[in-house]
Amino acid sequence: MDAPGDFNMISRRQYFQLDDQPKLDGDRSFRGLKSYPDAGALEEGFLAAATNVRQDEKKVRMRRGIERKAHWTGGKAVLGAGRYANSYDPTPADEIAIAIADEAYLYDPGAGTTTTVPYQSGQTTGAAEFLQAFGSLFIFRGRGISLPFAVNTPSTAVLGKYPLRYDGRPITDGGLLKMPKGSTVLQVHGPRLAQPLPFQLWAQVDLAPIENRDDLFTFDPITGVVTSGQTGHDFETGDLVKFSGTSTIDGIWEVEKIDSNTILLLNVPSPVANEDQAASPRPNCWSESDTLTAADFGVMAGNRMALRADNNNVVFSALMSTNFVGGDLSNNAEMLSFNEGTSDYIVGLFPFQDDDMIVFKRNSIHLAPNLTGLATEPTELTRQMGCVERKTIAGAGGLVFFLSDSGVYAIDVGVKGGAKIGTSAAHLSITDKPISEDIQDQIDLIDWANVGSSRGVWYDNRYWLAIPETGSGGQAKRILIYNSILQSWESVDSIPVGVKEFLLLAYGGRQRLFIMDYEGTRYLVDSVAGADQFGTGASPSTANVAAAVTTRSYDFDDLNQKRWLRGAATYNAIDAGGSNILMTATTVSPDKTLPAISLQTTAVGENLKRFPLRGRGKSIQLNFTNQSSGRWELREVRVEGSTAGRALKHY
Repeated sequence: MDAPGDFNMISRRQYFQLDDQPKLDGDRSFRGLKSYPDAGALEEGFLAAATNVRQDEKKVRMRRGIERKAHWTGGKAVLGAGRYANSYDPTPADEIAIAIADEAYLYDPGAGTTTTVPYQSGQTTGAAEFLQAFGSLFIFRGRGISLPFAVNTPSTAVLGKYPLRYDGRPITDGGLLKMPKGSTVLQVHGPRLAQPLPFQLWAQVDLAPIENRDDLFTFDPITGVVTSGQTGHDFETGDLVKFSGTSTIDGIWEVEKIDSNTILLLNVPSPVANEDQAASPRPNCWSESDTLTAADFGVMAGNRMALRADNNNVVFSALMSTNFVGGDLSNNAEMLSFNEGTSDYIVGLFPFQDDDMIVFKRNSIHLAPNLTGLATEPTELTRQMGCVERKTIAGAGGLVFFLSDSGVYAIDVGVKGGAKIGTSAAHLSITDKPISEDIQDQIDLIDWANVGSSRGVWYDNRYWLAIPETGSGGQAKRILIYNSILQSWESVDSIPVGVKEFLLLAYGGRQRLFIMDYEGTRYLVDSVAGADQFGTGASPSTANVAAAVTTRSYDFDDLNQKRWLRGAATYNAIDAGGSNILMTATTVSPDKTLPAISLQTTAVGENLKRFPLRGRGKSIQLNFTNQSSGRWELREVRVEGSTAGRALKHY
């Protein structure tokens, strides 16, 4: 093996005029991925294919694996997840809030603990979108149909559910408690109806806000039988109850239901660390909000909560409050309309700079400026494109990325200078061509029937876009990565789990990216050497990272047939155990794959490997594929050949 950096491959003897002196071509550094253009038309430094790699410091480096941090044995049907930091803690720690149908959890990756936080009695959800605002965390459970609705509405119509609210405070500081349900009759009517509907809707409802409601029960202190109060009780096993005014059982208890008249009071244990998530509940819970409307999702913009009211309208809360202006959402609340009456609908909301917000519809994009005063009419930015999925919207600095029907586009929000002269619309521009132009072949592989499972996030100077492909079961298992430093796409990652959510949390002293899969398992991205961890067993399963790169086509800018002689690669082993790379060369015209070469090392360090090629063709490409769990980086690639046959001439 030659000394690193020695690329004097050409001469062993002197060449004369009648000899075909060999030529050199190659890449001295790497700066991006262009998989869509013809490989022979790529500039030096660009790769024709790159899978599971990072292109830092002008090198191609095999990525680290994803690390399983916490799981449930067998998994759970997760509806949604979001970031949460308890504003009442002296030093808030980032946690992951996770919702399933009948309860929620808070996972602290720093402590490795999971806390169960139950819903208010009787509350469930079939959908969950999180938003932290004004010191509380909210779960939006779906809009359903709006009231008032027509009398002939089908009986199967689903009413929306009011959001659930969690404020993180302990009971002694006014936190929320589970309490019994009450039966009531709800008569559906509204100011837009000439008269109430000619029927009554019977429903089991919670009398929110719970913290302002008292129920008086008298329990036999020995048997636990309800001796006075309402007939029977609606406690369920697992409910948390606070008792006061008694002589012996004041405090917080967990309920075990014996029958409709009898309960057993259990001590509430403290949360414990348990990877299998058998952690006990905190003495607080989610309460149904009495100030927010039912909605699919919401954002914070201009010191207001902004909720998608319906296909064309966004409703806003009062400044610095969860209360909606006027209190009557059907009549007096502050709303903004966006192309109402068109065959279009709101997909996502993205607040940015000062108090402005971009409203993405399915086939158009709009600007809502000056949300503090709600005094400016919305502006349409374009109706030539829209956003296909809200959770692909991500931004940093002056760019906002999103996935459209034609690929990934970016909006330049044109951050205004100190004088802030001009309207926000005057500073916005949308890229003429898709950012994804160079990887259009990857965009074409998207399973568009399940594009709603796509997810996007901005992390580590990169835009990460997880997409579902045909055959992936509708789950996003491939991640397209755009590097803003390189101003180019960098890699197409493949992982063994579907991305349910991307989550950014402070962890280990810096912001890190977590992945939540569809079973509630949490993974830390780019964390462990060599292998991806996955699964819900006691120990994680592992799979070597399938890193691979393919160079551009080398042809000396010449269409003639060449005789390929030899090649060379400079590469490093990163891990102590060494690495193993399989190199294969492929020629074009004729199409032929040459014998594979193993680039193997047993220790950390830089290596130069020369290898024979011995083939003919107009051009040649080199492919490097990982064969082990040891990480490696590729620094430089060169090929040597000579023109064979009669040269083409221009007349």
